[in-house]
Amino acid sequence: MIRKLLSIFFLSQMFLIGWAQQTINDLGVNAVYDQAMDYYKKEKYNTAQKLFQQVYEAEKVNDSEVKSFSQYYIAQCAVRLFNADAEFLTMEFISNNPNHPLINEAYFNLGGYFYAQKNWTEGIKNYNKTDWRNLSEEEQAEFFFKKGYCYFEKGDMETAKLNFYEIKDKRTKYTAPALYYYSHIHYQDKNYQTALEGFLKLSEDKTFGPIVPYYVVQIYYMQGKYEEVVNYTPGIINNVTETRLDEVSRITAESFFKLERYSEAKTYYQKYLSASNNPAPEAIYQLGYSCYKTNEIDTAIVNFAKISHLESALGQNASYYLASCYIKKGDKENARKAFASASRTDFDPVIKQDAMFNYALVTFEIGGDPFTDAIKSFEDYIVAYPAAKNIDEANRMLVQSYLAARNYKSALASIEKIENKNDELKEAYQRIAYGRGVELFNNAQFVQSAEMFKIALKYRGFNQQREAGAIYWLGESLYRQGKYDEALQQYKLFKDAPAAHTLEEFVMADYNMGYAYLKKDSYSAASQSFRQFTSNYKGDRNIQSDACLRLGDCYFMQGNYSQAVDFYQKALDNGTEAKDYALLQKGLCLGLGKNELQKIATMKQVAENYPNSVYADNAYYEMAQEYVKLQDSQQAIEALTTMYSKFPESELAGKALVQLGLLNYNADNNEQAIKYYKLAVSNYPGTDEARDALFGLKNIYIDLGKIEEYSAFVDGLGGNVPRLSINEKDSLSYFAAEKIYMSANCPEAKKAFGTYIANYPSGNYLINAHFFKGDCHYQAKEFDDALKMFDFVVQQPKNKFTEQALLGCARIAVSAKNSEKSVEYYEKLAKVSSSELNKKEALLGLMRTYYANNNFNKSLEKANDVLSLSNISEENVKEAKFIKARSLQETGNELMALDVFREISKEVSSPQGAESKFRVSEILYNQKKYDEAEKEILEFSSMNTSHDYWIARSFILWADIFSERKNYFQSIETLQSLIDYYENKTDGIIEMAKARKVEVQAKSAKASEGAQQENMEVNIESNK
Repeated sequence: MIRKLLSIFFLSQMFLIGWAQQTINDLGVNAVYDQAMDYYKKEKYNTAQKLFQQVYEAEKVNDSEVKSFSQYYIAQCAVRLFNADAEFLTMEFISNNPNHPLINEAYFNLGGYFYAQKNWTEGIKNYNKTDWRNLSEEEQAEFFFKKGYCYFEKGDMETAKLNFYEIKDKRTKYTAPALYYYSHIHYQDKNYQTALEGFLKLSEDKTFGPIVPYYVVQIYYMQGKYEEVVNYTPGIINNVTETRLDEVSRITAESFFKLERYSEAKTYYQKYLSASNNPAPEAIYQLGYSCYKTNEIDTAIVNFAKISHLESALGQNASYYLASCYIKKGDKENARKAFASASRTDFDPVIKQDAMFNYALVTFEIGGDPFTDAIKSFEDYIVAYPAAKNIDEANRMLVQSYLAARNYKSALASIEKIENKNDELKEAYQRIAYGRGVELFNNAQFVQSAEMFKIALKYRGFNQQREAGAIYWLGESLYRQGKYDEALQQYKLFKDAPAAHTLEEFVMADYNMGYAYLKKDSYSAASQSFRQFTSNYKGDRNIQSDACLRLGDCYFMQGNYSQAVDFYQKALDNGTEAKDYALLQKGLCLGLGKNELQKIATMKQVAENYPNSVYADNAYYEMAQEYVKLQDSQQAIEALTTMYSKFPESELAGKALVQLGLLNYNADNNEQAIKYYKLAVSNYPGTDEARDALFGLKNIYIDLGKIEEYSAFVDGLGGNVPRLSINEKDSLSYFAAEKIYMSANCPEAKKAFGTYIANYPSGNYLINAHFFKGDCHYQAKEFDDALKMFDFVVQQPKNKFTEQALLGCARIAVSAKNSEKSVEYYEKLAKVSSSELNKKEALLGLMRTYYANNNFNKSLEKANDVLSLSNISEENVKEAKFIKARSLQETGNELMALDVFREISKEVSSPQGAESKFRVSEILYNQKKYDEAEKEILEFSSMNTSHDYWIARSFILWADIFSERKNYFQSIETLQSLIDYYENKTDGIIEMAKARKVEVQAKSAKASEGAQQENMEVNIESNK
């Protein structure tokens, strides 16, 4: 179809050309020229141009009028058709006919051509070549307007204005647009009266009349004629176009605002905000202020909050009035943030000062100040405004802030700056130091806590209970450092303190003194303290039973076995968690008291009721000892056999084998005796038990007359197991080294043990030598050498040094951050340990190592193992529960983790408690339970904690909650509070807050983005 149409077009053009040539031939040049002019006048420029072209080419006389006029109209047709060659053809005409009377017209029309093409530079160029005096009146009007408009678009307003001026008062089709732009330029130049007069003349103009009212309103406003504005706009507001409604509404609103007619201003501001996609901050502020003045506080808050983040005088004022609104509503927390924002900038010094004081005051009134903002703010205020009228009140409030401080660390650092302290400050100092001491104690920082309690005792006479408490906790801090004599001294001072009896710690002093005496092996004094405690204490049954256990231990160590039995039984009656230990100790006392059968019965209770107890092997062994005393060898053999089969890794296993060998030997069961002796020698080389077993074997083989078999057995021990020799030639060398070690001369002991190991590679005392040498290296922090020694011990069959060597290896691996080896050693220790303490350390070490390496499945498993232990400290319970909760959280079990975190977070003085409080709010936030998360954060901030990092993390989370609610002001202010007041510059909090602030500001900016106002375009041609 397209090809067919193109063919028809081509044929028609050929016909036209042919017809034109025929006409030229038939009619002559002049007749065709007349036809071309006729087509030109009818605006059929394509046809006209072709005919003019034929005339131009047919005319042989170059300087004839017909030829020159034809060339002119060829160019004009191109101009009218906006052909690309219009300029070329025009300039060719001018070049060929330099004196032609239509050259001026050619420049004028070419200027119009470029005007229509919006090529303002070329338009100006051609209009400047045009002599306007040779143009008709109508052409002159077009000339001045279009030339002026070209200058207008080029930004040359003065020249544009001169051209518009030429025709603004004449009656032409260009008069109205010329007057409009002339007035518009004067409006831009702030010549408002001239502009106003021009615009008023256009009020009835069809094109510009609808635009005029906008200028009139603006000019009245710029002239400060607010009454004229509010009288004028109501008459036009209903006819205002949608694109101009926001502008007119805003001017009207601001005029009412200037006239302090706030209720009417509010109405028009609301119209403006509804109509505008990008409302001006000033209008939002004034609407907020209008609502504030008319007591519409909620609406005022909404509008002030939108602009309070601006770094300007407007933003500062908005923040200040926003704070005032929150005060009226009783919302002090948000008022505090708004005052902080207003005090942060210097645009209005009066507002800055007032906001600064009110920020500190409201922060104090709220309480729960986690970063001691109130203290710092009052201090800053006093320094910045020493001559302020309210300076006395500021000083008084500073003291009150110290007394109310919850962040003792920061408060202490602040109050220590004050050299001359009055009595009020001294009391505040004492209270803060005491609180800080308790915090440090709860965090196991006992050296530091002791110093704080000493500071608390520096100023006396203010609070006797607090002074007594400081003495008690000083004693506790010293006890935890192993300074038992000093601790006892403080406990005694505490008991004599006037107000001590009013404290709940009073009765606990005897309990703690009992432990201090135990540590000093002062069993008589310890028993007196524990008995005093049990007589007075009526609290926790676990503590009561523990005191009974310790009394049992004291009497046991003093040889008063009947008394010991009584207290071990009291511990059992009180429901002690250490029932296996109490029974074992009771049984031992019964045995020592010659009650063999009762001892056996008691040991059976331990073995049968607590088969997994670390004391079960002891119970079997002790049972066997009583059977031996009763000369019941068979029962003794059964007890020892059962013990060895169940606990082959026990430290008592070697002794059990030797005793089994001896019992079977005495029963003439030489085959069994040889079997057990050989097991002892092979499994426990280098030990006393191995030597005893070898000696027993020797006696049996001598009795049997098979000394050759004995020799063959000894020779067959091989090099991998240290060979035991009947002739113990190495004894003197080893015991000489051991003597040096026992004298605590480790440098010489290391050399002596080293010599022994080198000289006796199969010596009888290799295990001892390696362990003691390793211990010396460990004490000297020569961990690589210590590890080599300990590892040798660990690689041998279990011996009396195995557990301690494993502990040393594990601790060295932990300090070297070798998680793989620490896990290996701790796993072995947990498996072979016969000590509750060592097993606890192994499980704790495994739990911590797995957790530190993000192996949360294993850390969860080990945390549960730790929690299953009895008699673990409160600190260890808390740590295990925390790691359990974090492991649950990291493995996707947030609901289960939440329950555990809630339990731990009841106190926040420990690092685990503080982080748990944050994790509770974090999980609630992840569940989009923003109200609940916020409640947790507020509760956290009101609790006493020194763990600023987790409080800060909670505040960042709080900012996220505000952001989710699209309350960007509160979000930004919360983050800014951290940026301003958080003291630690290296833990990443400030960087985190700054980054989050940028994100929230971007969200805020995006939320307030709107379409830009449309540019006003006027169609001049439609005004013809």
